[in-house]
Amino acid sequence: MITVPEAARRSGRNPETIRRWIRSGRLRSEKIGTQHLVDEASVDALAAPDAIELPDAWRRADGGRAMPAWEQLVRDGRDAH
Repeated sequence: MITVPEAARRSGRNPETIRRWIRSGRLRSEKIGTQHLVDEASVDALAAPDAIELPDAWRRADGGRAMPAWEQLVRDGRDAH
């Protein structure tokens, strides 16, 4: 079990995103005092790039070309700073 800040670092997300996932029920947690503890495997599964299945219409641009990997481009841009 890991804390919210550890889960955020591990998944490359903001701690508030992890908290939103907990509040919405998307990520189960156990509260010990004031700390939420989450399972590492659950965080890894949610943070995987292909964890969200996109509709086929969103995978192609108007001309039929495959859409760029926007999430990876944004992450690469953040890492460059």
